[in-house]
Amino acid sequence: MKHISETTPETSVCYRAATPIIIDGHLSDAPWKSAPWTGLFVDIEGDAKPLPRFATRAMMLWDDDWVWSLQGAINRHIPEIWGWVPFSAIAAGQGEEPFKT
Repeated sequence: MKHISETTPETSVCYRAATPIIIDGHLSDAPWKSAPWTGLFVDIEGDAKPLPRFATRAMMLWDDDWVWSLQGAINRHIPEIWGWVPFSAIAAGQGEEPFKT
């Protein structure tokens, strides 16, 4: 495994939302159309660990009150299993898990 000083961290862009975010999970809503996808998520230990079970990536936006992240996951072995999870800081750790497999 490479030492952290030998690696370049991944970066992602997070734009300001041009219109209010509506929590409905629709990727076709205006604010999400301008949000680029992140790269696929990997384990923090890099190549020392296997790829995550789900191919997961996210879109991020911010407004005056929140940083918003829409998470997408696809089962690598059964691509028919997938889901999108809208997320806001207020929902973190509260209630039931919104995406279960």
